Amino acid sequence: MYWKGKLIFVKTTVVVFYSFILAAHSISAQKPWVQDFLSVYNSNDAAKIKSHLIENFHKAYHNSTKYWQGVFKEFGPVTYFSMGRDSVNGRPLIWVRSQKTRNFVGFAYKLSTKKEFQITRMGVIRGMIPSGITQKSIHPNEAKSEILSYLGELGRSDFFSGVVLVAKGDEIILNHPVNLADRENDLPNHENTKFLIASTTKMFTAVAIAQLVEQGLLSYDDPISKYLQDYPKHIGDKVKVHHLLSHSSGIELDEISAYNKGVMKIKTLEELYQLHLKNLPKLENYSNFELPEEYNYTNEGFDLAGYIVEKITGTSYYEYVEKNIFKEASMNNTGDFENDRAIPNLAKGYRVSNTGSRRLNTKQLPARSRPAGSFYSTPQDLFHFIKALRRGSLVGKEVFENMITAKTTAYANSISESKYGYGFTLNNLAGVKSWGHAGVSPGISSECDYYPKSDLTIIVLSNFDRAASVVANYLRDYLHFGLN
Repeated sequence: MYWKGKLIFVKTTVVVFYSFILAAHSISAQKPWVQDFLSVYNSNDAAKIKSHLIENFHKAYHNSTKYWQGVFKEFGPVTYFSMGRDSVNGRPLIWVRSQKTRNFVGFAYKLSTKKEFQITRMGVIRGMIPSGITQKSIHPNEAKSEILSYLGELGRSDFFSGVVLVAKGDEIILNHPVNLADRENDLPNHENTKFLIASTTKMFTAVAIAQLVEQGLLSYDDPISKYLQDYPKHIGDKVKVHHLLSHSSGIELDEISAYNKGVMKIKTLEELYQLHLKNLPKLENYSNFELPEEYNYTNEGFDLAGYIVEKITGTSYYEYVEKNIFKEASMNNTGDFENDRAIPNLAKGYRVSNTGSRRLNTKQLPARSRPAGSFYSTPQDLFHFIKALRRGSLVGKEVFENMITAKTTAYANSISESKYGYGFTLNNLAGVKSWGHAGVSPGISSECDYYPKSDLTIIVLSNFDRAASVVANYLRDYLHFGLN
């Protein structure tokens, strides 16, 4: 969920450390146990997977059959590519490529030193490419027919549902709907279907703060206690607005059960703030609070930033972003979600259940969106947002350049890095740089990225969880590396 977005987002699409290739691209380069593992994975047969786990994996993995079926639901069958090694902690990995989504996937593993070929650890690495692949720029006009064919196949095989926008400069090359917005009533997605966008919302909150900075109403260096006088001073005097927007505040409440349950019910930021204060003493380091020394993704920082917007402007956060961001950027199909208010043309979300089937995410939806996530939008509206930022109509260009200048580092290694500015993720994969934001929660996923060098905008909104990143990564790899 977006309020637990740190766990899902970081583990699935961001914090991945990639490798140098150790073997030729040949099936003969595989070790026998690798071939066995991939054969069982590709079968997607629960009995075969269970038997293989018990025979070849540490007992901690014996009950992970449904997990691997979930991975199969995400990528489908895979083809071996190479063996590699994690460039950060040295773990070996198996590089494969999905036959359906055409994504590269890494299976990072660790073998037992006591029992031959027993796998004591294995995890799925997403969103990257093997090292040694060079850039090859392809104009989206040249790739359009192939992309449409790809999207059609993904839709027919139930790997993707949503809308995909690709633009070169200010020109939209394609804005293509795939699959159904409402499966129960057989209603298709269309270009103006609205989708919940999870943590992609954070860009709106960061721009709202930047506007107030530009007006001289606050500073990134201000301690939050300046605006939140009832906030515990031993924390509020240390945490600055800068820390809230760069994931470096150390205020992390979404691991607290009572807080998570309460978040589902809130309707106003005042309610959210009071819930925050009530649960703050449960922080492990509450009494001796210190700022973290590294990037630590949290939703709470953006929620506090949104509440500060209310304190300074005297208006609700929701009204502020509607007037000063959405209207200014001609985002006529963007707004805040409320679960008891009908929103025309809003796609229903479908999460992957434990059995691998897709089910409505109704029970996982919050009462209302918040500054950290789950507003709704369309690809075309987000494209308007990107254009408004680039031309300086929401905030001045110098202010925006500061927002997309790295403040913290999520990870960095020999092939890729992911840093964070103020509300924007800054990625660099083998020299291909982008800024934007992603989001994921049950039945919801979104990717909104701008690539300055190629002047490409790639926006994918989906009513399937994780599906947006799968398509966005394919488009990135195809248009910047020629990997079709």
